[in-house]
Amino acid sequence: MTIAVHLSEKQQQEWMRKQTVPVARIIWLNGLTDPGMQEADVLIDLQFTPATDYTQYSLPAIVLVNAVAQTCSQLPAGFIRINAWPGFLERPVTELAAATPESRTNGAMAMQVLGWRYSFAPDVPGFITATVIAMIINEAWFALEEGVSTQAAINTAMKLGTNYPYGPFEWCNSIGAAEVLTLLRVLSATDSRYKPANLLVKNAEQA
Repeated sequence: MTIAVHLSEKQQQEWMRKQTVPVARIIWLNGLTDPGMQEADVLIDLQFTPATDYTQYSLPAIVLVNAVAQTCSQLPAGFIRINAWPGFLERPVTELAAATPESRTNGAMAMQVLGWRYSFAPDVPGFITATVIAMIINEAWFALEEGVSTQAAINTAMKLGTNYPYGPFEWCNSIGAAEVLTLLRVLSATDSRYKPANLLVKNAEQA
């Protein structure tokens, strides 16, 4: 099996830190028009944006995209979601979401030939872990608004109290405030608990 991967240099570094031995052949694409696409059985597009028009490309039968805030119903039929937010790709278990049994089978097959451990989450915005981290980040911004403490102190308290590798503001900087805000806005449309903090909105808009 040949897997074509479209990703940034930073994402490629994170990918390599997984230190697995794939049984698949990996092609690193320079874009979705790269000739390597013609050889692929699977495409993993970690540079996905909602504006990407996949109809103009010749795609393999199996496609996985880094769609954290979108659900499968918002993607072309058969696409599989992968949680590849910065810091999440190198986690021991990769989160996927799929809309059909066939898509789940295809996603599982791709993970198996990569040698990656994986778990299927519900097909909802944020999967599971991205939603949890986004909520933690948002609460940290609310705490900062209220003058509870400083960014540095909140980061330190979070890492000491939960054994997480990053504090909430470190997560926010790594993921990107705009990405976090996008997910929170989607989530808050149906649940007011996720209403973005004003300071987070300001930070994202200034980025």
